Amino acid sequence: MLFFKRKSRQQQRNKGVPVAVATPVIHPTKDVVSTTTTITTRPTPPGYNKDLRDITKITLLISAFLLLAERSQLAFILSIIACWIIHNGTALSIKNWKWTGASWYSLVLSGSALFNHWCMSIVDQEKAYGMYIIFQIFAKGCELFGSVMLLLWLFLAWNPTPSPS
Repeated sequence: MLFFKRKSRQQQRNKGVPVAVATPVIHPTKDVVSTTTTITTRPTPPGYNKDLRDITKITLLISAFLLLAERSQLAFILSIIACWIIHNGTALSIKNWKWTGASWYSLVLSGSALFNHWCMSIVDQEKAYGMYIIFQIFAKGCELFGSVMLLLWLFLAWNPTPSPS
């Protein structure tokens, strides 16, 4: 019977590399084998996650201004880049979670605006003008409301409230 956890061969070969390994553990008093999952992360240099967050903030700022300027395609591409950049940071940081949420928010908004613009391009304005207007309202709403909310988020993140002394 095994009373201790042994490192797998993959963990022994790749020291410090993120690995999710299911290790079977046999309980001495029970006839049950349970599986535990171990997640390890590699060490990051000082300031690595902060640099990724700063790059993500700048990318989201440009994306918000592009949404205001009705450039949904470029905003969508920059939102994908922002999601990819912040995904490279550690998953154990709550600050990274916050900016991952902001990146996904920007991605969904710019994708919705892009989809509504595409729908506007395939709808015949003379035969289905009401539907065309609905898609236009949704596209403008995503661009205006979404970019204003994202800019507000960025403004509050860069200008935190002073703590009382």
